[in-house]
Amino acid sequence: ASDAWPSLISSASNSFVVSPNTATKLVLTTPPAPTAIAGTAFTTQPVVVEEDFYNNIITSDNTSTVTIARGTGTASLQGPLTVTLVNGVATFSGVSYDKAETINLSFTDSASGVSPITSGNIVVSPNAATKLVVITQPSATATAGMPFAAQPTVAEEDFYNNIITSDNTSTITAARGAGTASLQGGASAVTLVNGVAAFSGLSYNKAETINLSFTDSATGVIPATSNNIAV
Repeated sequence: ASDAWPSLISSASNSFVVSPNTATKLVLTTPPAPTAIAGTAFTTQPVVVEEDFYNNIITSDNTSTVTIARGTGTASLQGPLTVTLVNGVATFSGVSYDKAETINLSFTDSASGVSPITSGNIVVSPNAATKLVVITQPSATATAGMPFAAQPTVAEEDFYNNIITSDNTSTITAARGAGTASLQGGASAVTLVNGVAAFSGLSYNKAETINLSFTDSATGVIPATSNNIAV
């Protein structure tokens, strides 16, 4: 009789490590919050990873840097804007923007050949009101008893010069500053419309050099003073 066939023995290879391929792209794994307050750090700070074509994080990269910048928008981003990767991950902190407008953020890698990434939109709202600003000065000269040719316009702004467009309830009061008589004509108190008070019909009936002072019914808002008016 012939010998029996030897038994078949199954076996597995030794374990081996598959490393990521070359870095090709940045991926935004934690987007910034979609809304923000001017001058205040974003409530959700962005986290960006460096990956290869196959979506593997380049965990060996602890030297490349990722830089964040404002994409759409008109002002500059604040905070630490360049972060060194730690195991292929860039974690940002303290990033903020001080202009009230809609922006997005762009991220670029110091390593060559790595595609940048752009965030979704962030709507930045004004901070708390802190000051009044005369955005349209009254006429530099005037005739006693006649309305100023240019009537003043005053805006309520935050510390970062953003108009408080949400304020439609506070009132701005105009009064004579320098001078000796009383302001006449028009309404001396005007309710804000989208953060702006537009005065009309103001006049002064004494021939002297005056200026106008403006105060806000909202607490903690610094008053404003106009330029001189020669009546």
